[in-house]
Amino acid sequence: MKSNFLISKCGEVLGSYEKIAQGLGIHCAFISHAGNGIVYSHALPGKSFRSKVDSFVELIEKLTAEAAKNGGGLVVESSPPSIKKRVDVWGQSRSDYLVARRLKEQIDPAGILNIGRFVGGI
Repeated sequence: MKSNFLISKCGEVLGSYEKIAQGLGIHCAFISHAGNGIVYSHALPGKSFRSKVDSFVELIEKLTAEAAKNGGGLVVESSPPSIKKRVDVWGQSRSDYLVARRLKEQIDPAGILNIGRFVGGI
């Protein structure tokens, strides 16, 4: 997962992410690039992946909410299909979603180009 947020919130977000993961019993590696407000989160499934799919879905939802709370968002860059089917991999839509959707409708009125490959299924 790749998340972004206000640069000034980096330490706070990393701490929150760690608490969220620990609370769900999921081991994660967090890689932060100081000075740009980006964190890569790698959930480490281990041997019990199948029994923790619900926990991984909850992890993604909570990390997404935390990023949004701190002025950013989260994108799931890589995930098994069993998880992708249950989450919005593009994260929460923002207020500019309607503009993006209108542009897509103008450029692709038949709706055949890259279906579902952007926020909100655009």
